Amino acid sequence: MKYGMVLVIVLFGFLGLFSAPSWAETENVSIYFRGEEIKLTLSIDNGRFYGLYQEMIRLVPELDISWEQDNAQGDLKWIPLRAFWEEIGFQVNWLPELDAIIISEKTDSYSLVADALAIVGQAVADVDWLKCRTEKTLREHLSKFYTPEAVERVLPDTLDFVKIETDWHSLWALVNAEAIDWGENWLLLKVTISEKMDPFSAPVNFPGIIKMHRLESGWRIDSYRYLAD
Repeated sequence: MKYGMVLVIVLFGFLGLFSAPSWAETENVSIYFRGEEIKLTLSIDNGRFYGLYQEMIRLVPELDISWEQDNAQGDLKWIPLRAFWEEIGFQVNWLPELDAIIISEKTDSYSLVADALAIVGQAVADVDWLKCRTEKTLREHLSKFYTPEAVERVLPDTLDFVKIETDWHSLWALVNAEAIDWGENWLLLKVTISEKMDPFSAPVNFPGIIKMHRLESGWRIDSYRYLAD
């Protein structure tokens, strides 16, 4: 019902809400749509997120949407984020621990495949990259876990780091992973990572988001964002 039809959204229930809400800090909020991190102008008022209609409507060009004002005054600009997306069949999830909003077309659950979970666990715990001293060996090693595009993004800084003398002791481990959105050949995961700074310290957990793609060689990490203290 989402495609090839005109959706008329009558805003009778939202009267009086369409002047710009009071601004609050939203610069650190990440928004994911169909698995990709996107930029939207946000405002927050009384715990509710608002978005600009003009920006959000451009994300769904396949829908022929008409948005009508019922007895509202002035141009319609700011609208409740959740109301807009849920009206056209999407699901909106707010993840406060990650300061992230997930706009998903999925309403069911997803069981993580073992090979995707294994790649994430191996990549998080990997320390063998510290032994790679040349661009060739480092690229080959990272390619076991990351997409070619991701490898090229991290390669320069990683190569610079491994050339420096260091007493690196930090060890990471994957505590858990949950699929929060997915498509035919991609996954968006919410993860919890455990970091042990040295052999004598207690591990500290922090959350993250990982995007994966399924390539011919199997699942690979394409991007990630961690919220470590």
